Amino acid sequence: MGFITNKSGYEKSRSAVEPGLSFSLRFLLLMPITALAGPPLERMSDASGSMQVAILTPALLETEGAVIGDITISNGSIFDLDDPDEDKWIFQLANKVHATTRPDVIRQQLLFKPGDDFSLHALDESERILRSNRYIQEVTIQAVHIENGVAEIDVRTKDTWTLSPKISYGRHGGESSAGFGLQETNLFGTGIQLGVAYHSNVDRDSASVTYIDRHLGNSW
Repeated sequence: MGFITNKSGYEKSRSAVEPGLSFSLRFLLLMPITALAGPPLERMSDASGSMQVAILTPALLETEGAVIGDITISNGSIFDLDDPDEDKWIFQLANKVHATTRPDVIRQQLLFKPGDDFSLHALDESERILRSNRYIQEVTIQAVHIENGVAEIDVRTKDTWTLSPKISYGRHGGESSAGFGLQETNLFGTGIQLGVAYHSNVDRDSASVTYIDRHLGNSW
């Protein structure tokens, strides 16, 4: 089977893209570009030369054999300071103290990469994997632009607060026990969980350290 390369540099089989046709138009809804609100799009001209836009739903992108192009990762901090309700000094401080998840940590968990066939299942499953992390509260993955059969993918996430103190105190049989510690579930934005704890009772004092890397060897 031969291959051709589109303008964006991604290869597709000749059976998937016929010469002169980037997508089969029989499934596409066309409207003037000024009337459209929402990606993904494919622009083309009609017989009169007027610019038209094809609306491509995720299902159609998959059916028509689109491939994944550039992947943009945008990770937001805990609080949206553009929201007047969250633009408070305490939330500003929290955003400054918090280490935002690194883009490479998010990219590592995606089940698709540039050049892969577009798969709605891969996008949905990638969202599920990212949401399963305790350091991420919101995830959206969608195609935002389509040109020559290549879909650009936008991945947006929003972090959550990940540093939590641990304090305990108890008394049983006339004897007291106490403990304290800290746990961070997104150490320096790496997705690594690190915890330290100290516990004391009448018999002994003890300290412990926990280290968990769920992403080691793609082990999520």
